[in-house]
Amino acid sequence: MIHSKARIIKYGSVFALIVCLWINLQLAQWVFVKIRKRTFAQIYEDMGFQTAQRLNASSNKTVQDVQPVQSIINKTVDLNITKFQTIRNVTVKHKVKQGVNTTATRTIAKLTVCDPSSNEIGRNIFFQLKRLSKPKLNTYFQKLQPGGHWSPTKCIPAQHVAIIVPYRDRIAHLEQFLNHMHPFLQHQQTSYAIFIIEQVSPEIFNKASIMNSGFLEINKLHPRKFNCFFFHDVDLLPENDKTPYACKTNSIAVHLANYINIRDYELPKTHRMTGGVVGVRPDSFKKINGYSNEYWGWGGEDYDLVKRLESNKIKFENCNVDKCSYWAQKHQRDKRNPVNKNQMKMYRTFSLKRSKHEGLNSVNYTVAGVETETRFTKIKISITLPMSKKVKFKS
Repeated sequence: MIHSKARIIKYGSVFALIVCLWINLQLAQWVFVKIRKRTFAQIYEDMGFQTAQRLNASSNKTVQDVQPVQSIINKTVDLNITKFQTIRNVTVKHKVKQGVNTTATRTIAKLTVCDPSSNEIGRNIFFQLKRLSKPKLNTYFQKLQPGGHWSPTKCIPAQHVAIIVPYRDRIAHLEQFLNHMHPFLQHQQTSYAIFIIEQVSPEIFNKASIMNSGFLEINKLHPRKFNCFFFHDVDLLPENDKTPYACKTNSIAVHLANYINIRDYELPKTHRMTGGVVGVRPDSFKKINGYSNEYWGWGGEDYDLVKRLESNKIKFENCNVDKCSYWAQKHQRDKRNPVNKNQMKMYRTFSLKRSKHEGLNSVNYTVAGVETETRFTKIKISITLPMSKKVKFKS
């Protein structure tokens, strides 16, 4: 009997000890889980906030506000964001112990697509820009990234536009152009950069080859950055903020400079307006093989461009006078840019087959230098092509 009671006490004590150990284990596990959840939550909070800060800095302050964590999603966003990209949802994905994948998300204020018509004032913009003081102009220039790049911060740009300006010895016109175009394009909320393509040799000017080489070099400097290219004369200034510095589809090229002050804003009766300011998608420009390099001196390359476009079923669309008008700065004819009197003869003998082998893929040039300034990027070009025998200059 005594032995039975002793056994009961012995086994009872062991059972009680086991129960106590089990209870303590459960309590310790509950406390550990609570602490771990709180620690991970703090980690997610810190990671999300720090990542949002990095994205805000790398996107040139295009993100306006950071809100608390709202949801968990299964998508990871590349953190290598350029200043032309706008982030709506930032997702941080990292690994914790035991190989568990955990994702935390911060939602950033949504931005709308830029609408150039939101602050249109029509042709009044031209007179306002002409009256800008030097300090006011400097406020526009201070917003530029090196090389004449600018992008809006309060909306998402639909396109990134490269303005190509063929140039030589027109410093007064260039100053006027830069003082006008930077405020104009920023007013339109256009994401853009201005590239001055300067011919340093030979003496006779070849505008087509300068534009071809400029297009190629810009794409080397900024691969796949620009989805719209405008080829722009340095002496033409837009008068109306309704003038759309934006490209259409790959099947449409746009021509903006139909109506100019020196022609009383009327179309010529004898020929078609084709040059001055032309916008085209990069894929379309490659498809037509760019401009013809055969047009040395003044004239002809723009007519040939239209032939190339239309032969490749790309429409050449003119902007009407209600939206597009230009002020041409006065200048004297450059003696090193003589008129090619055979330009129309060359144009009439256009061959689609020949254009596939002569143009963007056949331009020969060397880069004499690249200068990155506040208001523009200048690319200096030496053309090494022999002059076409078809060219004849007026005496």
